[in-house]
Amino acid sequence: MPHFQVSDGRLFYRDEGEGPVLVIAHGTPTHSGEYAKLIESLKDRYRVLALDHLGFGASDKPVDADYSLAAHRRRFREWLTMLKIDACHLLVHDFGAVIALPAVLEPRPVVSGVILLNTWLWPLIETEPQMKSQARLLQWGVLPWLYRSFNFSPRVLLKMAWGRKNPLTRERHRHYMDQFPTARDREGAVGFMRALFDFGAPAWRNDDILKRLRELPVLIAWGLEDRLIGPRNLARWRSELPYARVMTFDQVGHFVAEENTAELSALLGEWLERKSP
Repeated sequence: MPHFQVSDGRLFYRDEGEGPVLVIAHGTPTHSGEYAKLIESLKDRYRVLALDHLGFGASDKPVDADYSLAAHRRRFREWLTMLKIDACHLLVHDFGAVIALPAVLEPRPVVSGVILLNTWLWPLIETEPQMKSQARLLQWGVLPWLYRSFNFSPRVLLKMAWGRKNPLTRERHRHYMDQFPTARDREGAVGFMRALFDFGAPAWRNDDILKRLRELPVLIAWGLEDRLIGPRNLARWRSELPYARVMTFDQVGHFVAEENTAELSALLGEWLERKSP
């Protein structure tokens, strides 16, 4: 599998199949492997590209790297530039949206359409008001300690956000925890946690991106049993993008691509066939 060198380290990515290009941007605490079965189902018709963000999956996990949203955006843009693709569809999940969607404002590659999976593009406190009180746990140092010492993101949050349709197996849960074997490997997850509570960060001001999304074909595929990114976020997307196609899945949680691969694959295949040039 290929890697891409940036100033902070090496980034791993998947590049499978041939045809119209689909670019996938994952969130936390997963990696491109979350989409392995989905990629397998699409690669006979599409070229699918999926990056592991710095600090995740098979990419490097340097302790002292810049894990800000601005830095993740910069690295994602460098990767897209290196690929030299002319056009693509974007599939984004969780933090993948705020990292990858600035691409819709760039001249190359031309983004032909966007698929949104249980994600957001605004300060999360606007749709999850309980975060105001939770921010104290960051200020007191509790959350960084939990993330580093207890592997809190994959150990607790991933399991909590998984739906009932295809329950999280012990083996798969262990796989995600094993991506962060020591406290030194967990700075990427810590960085995303800090970004959640940095409500005033420039990366959360995205009116220009939302305006551009209103001009593009958008598919929203949403797991309704998500205990992290709740229903107010889906309602916000419906309000922001009234012409988007919306599909919801009962008993599916936050990780739609892995929890509901067969349905999502069929939906994507049909949608991409109609939207691809």
